[in-house]
Amino acid sequence: MTFNRKLLYFFVRDALSGYSENIKFQNHENPISINMNGVQYSIHVSYVHDSGNARANPDELRIQISKGILERQRVLMDAGVTTAFIGFFEGGKAFVAWEPEYALSQEPIAGSGSVYARLSHRDSAINNLAGLYQPFGVKLGRVVQTITLRPEALGFYLENIAQFHALQSENAIRQVLVEGTQAVDDVGLGVEKEINPIIDGVRKKFVFQRFAYPRNSRFRDSVISAYQGQCCICGR
Repeated sequence: MTFNRKLLYFFVRDALSGYSENIKFQNHENPISINMNGVQYSIHVSYVHDSGNARANPDELRIQISKGILERQRVLMDAGVTTAFIGFFEGGKAFVAWEPEYALSQEPIAGSGSVYARLSHRDSAINNLAGLYQPFGVKLGRVVQTITLRPEALGFYLENIAQFHALQSENAIRQVLVEGTQAVDDVGLGVEKEINPIIDGVRKKFVFQRFAYPRNSRFRDSVISAYQGQCCICGR
């Protein structure tokens, strides 16, 4: 199936739009470059797709990352830019996030490297907040945490990449998301806050920063007055 790659930027933009207004998109091409809440991010974004005709597991999906992108992301990470590697499912209703260190450990001699995910975890994220796939990263010498989330969690994920990938169960991820969502709902826009969920008896630290630009109430009043308190389209 051919995917419209132009939509990927809009998936990212729309996913972040409800998180904070303090976001500037500096590059719309892949990797997408943004400044969110004063932190610089470089996000490689792709569609997840099947792993070819020879795949033994129909649940297995992947993204391919070119050698050039890997090298660029590695340089940016070394320069202090927060790098991320995500893949959207078709339709943009869920995304997969790979540990940056794991993605960067792929070292293709030429062409591209692949990182894998699970199709079933898309439904886990849509219906139950999160999915977790734990492959063994050979070059890292450890199990890695590949997380599937709903798009509205993207901003929270980006601000806490290392903390999210340290979580080792779907229940732990869900707990953080639930507590984070509750905290966001309690305070609304215009705050910087942290939550401290207790995971397996250990207190963790997650942060979120949600900023809104000040509004001029006179503009709203002028618009309402101009249309005599009615909708300019339907007249209500």
